[in-house]
Parts: sequence; C-alpha cells; structure tokens
Amino acid sequence: MIDIASAFGVLPPGAEYAADPHPVLSALRNTPPIRTTGGDVWLVARHADILSVLLAEPGSTASFNAFDTAGGDRHRGLVRRLRSWVSRLSDADVMPAVQGVVDDLTARLVREGTADLVRDFADRVPMAVMRDLLGIPPADVPVLETMAGRILSGYDPGWTGQSASVGPAKTMLDAYFRQRLAAARKGGATPLLATILETGTADGLDDAALADICSKLLVTGTTTTAGCIANILVRRLRDGIALPSDPENHMVLVDELVRLDTPVLGVRRRLLRPFHLSDGADGTILLPKDAVVYLMTSIADRDPAIVGDVGTSCPLGSRVPHLAFGRGAFHCLGAPLARLEIAALLVAGAPLMDRLCTAGPIRWREAWLLHEPSALPVQIIANPSESASR
Repeated sequence: MIDIASAFGVLPPGAEYAADPHPVLSALRNTPPIRTTGGDVWLVARHADILSVLLAEPGSTASFNAFDTAGGDRHRGLVRRLRSWVSRLSDADVMPAVQGVVDDLTARLVREGTADLVRDFADRVPMAVMRDLLGIPPADVPVLETMAGRILSGYDPGWTGQSASVGPAKTMLDAYFRQRLAAARKGGATPLLATILETGTADGLDDAALADICSKLLVTGTTTTAGCIANILVRRLRDGIALPSDPENHMVLVDELVRLDTPVLGVRRRLLRPFHLSDGADGTILLPKDAVVYLMTSIADRDPAIVGDVGTSCPLGSRVPHLAFGRGAFHCLGAPLARLEIAALLVAGAPLMDRLCTAGPIRWREAWLLHEPSALPVQIIANPSESASR
C-alpha cells in the first residue's frame, strides 16, 4: 500500500496507481485531513469537509486560476458574463464540430483499420469546439494543443522526473491570444470573443487580463474535457454503455459519467483563513492560513455513505449529485459546455463505437491528481456483434 502522505507530490505515482488510483485514494475517504511531507499541503477527502471549504464565505479560500468569483477577483464581472453566455449554448452550437471529428475518425478507421481514441478523438472534440468558439485558425491547433498539455501537467504536485515547462507555455499562450484579440478588434470576432472584448472595455480590463482569460478558457475547456471524454471512452469500450432512448435522460447519463470518470481527482485551494475540519472523531483539526489543500472530490463522489450502492456503477434510475464541477462560487464555468460536448459525442459516436474494440494495452498518464489514458488504441471490426466478445 502506498503511503499517501509521504508519496503525494514527492515520488512518481507509478503505473499501477496511474491505471486506477481509486483503491489507493479510497483509504482517505473516512480519515481526517492529512498533511503531506512535501510542505504545508493537506489532503481532504471527507465529503462534509470538502463542502465546508467549497461553500465557505467569499474571501475564505482562493484558487489558482482566474475563473473564481470569490476573493474580489478583478475578472468577476467578465466571469459572470461568460457564465451567462456559456449557459445559453445548445446542442446546435457543438454538434457540427463533434460530428466533424467523428467523421474524420471514421474515415481514418476505414482507411487504416486502427486509431488512437485519445489522440484522434478525445483530444480533438473539445479543441474543435473551442477552435470555433474562439476563432482559432485550424493551422494553429497543433501548437496550442502542445502548450495546453504542458500547462495541464503543472496542475499535478511536483515529483521527480515531472516536466517543468508550464511557465514558458503559459507565456506563449497569452502572447498568442493578445494577437488574436488584436485581430478580433479589426473585425470578424466570434460571439464569444465579442463578449470578452465588450466586457473588458466596460470593466477596464487590459489585453493582458483578457488574454489570460482566453488562455484559461482554452486550457480548461479542452484538456480536462478531453480527459473526461477519454475516460468515458474506456468505460464505453469496457462496459458497453447504452445511450438511453429518451433524449431527456442523456444529461442524466452524462452527469453520472462525469461523476465516475472525471480526470481531475482533486481540486486545489489556498486557505485565506484558518479552517477547523473534523478529525473523524469528536474533535477538529486546524488547517492554518495559507495552507494549500487538495479537495479529493473524486473520492467523495464515490463514497457509499453519500451515493449509496451506485458508487462505481453508472445507473440511470436517479441523478446522483456530485462535486466534479465544484460547488458554490467555485462551480466550473464551462460545466454546461462540457455536458453538451459529452452528450453530443455519445450521440454522434454511438454507431462507430459499436464497431470498435481495443487493439492494444491502454497507457495512462502518470500523475497524482489527474487520471486519464494517454493512449487508447482501437481497431474497427467487420461484425459489430464480435465486439461483445472482445
């Protein structure tokens, strides 16, 4: 058994943990907050403790990105506008991009017989959607994907052998979007860029702040959604998830898949005041001001005491509330868009998925806070009924 307190952020996770971290992390579920040996960093996994931090009064905690509405963030007005804008998106806004990726993947499989569902599908779906929303030229996508991936790698705690290229990638991405914003001002801005520019002018935000917002929209709108899609594809191939016939239940299925297959195992927060959290008995533990906490939401979302006997299954009988998108002021800005993309790929990709089986071992990203495949090789089969026996 891995000693989480000493290994988290110090040692590399290893292949076994990367493939399935939940058995190891489940040991944290009913324990008090644990301080790691890597500094003033705490692991919090009890559902009630996580909620007490997420729902604390404004100014009690801070995140590590510009999308939070707490703490007097100068992006607050723009974030409110973006939340409203994203919430009005519909299936028609994402399906063309998703269908295009499905068609490309189908053509590749027919032509070559094999494909990598991470590289050729999971990574491409959210990038295709964000490309259209942010007006990104297709030729720029490969470089942006590389930079976004490097930035995501910095989300994990530091451990020996981990890449340290986050800073340069973020600098390059911000510079890229300053150029895109300058071009958008001259005409041809997408509705999303127009909203960002108009609000930025009204709130007195400079181009550096607006480029920062665009960078974070791209990274959070592509990398984490792509990881979730990749995890869902693994489940789809392994368990043969059936799409409900009633479209009204599509989002119920999506929420269950997000609960089970979120690639982000823990949410980082910095405490701006001391917090008293339960010690698991009758007392409390004091977490000091400025401590960094990892709220292990993925473990809380599988807690049988919270979700009953559906902890690791994906039923459609009832919607199980989850913390994968956060809660309160820290609720994910892009949650409606992620739900739409996942529902769209389940619909558009259903006929193709029934004709696929794995064509080799699944490789997993090595990380403590992220869980997603880095490669998912598949092959097309002539008779769909054969997939059930593969």
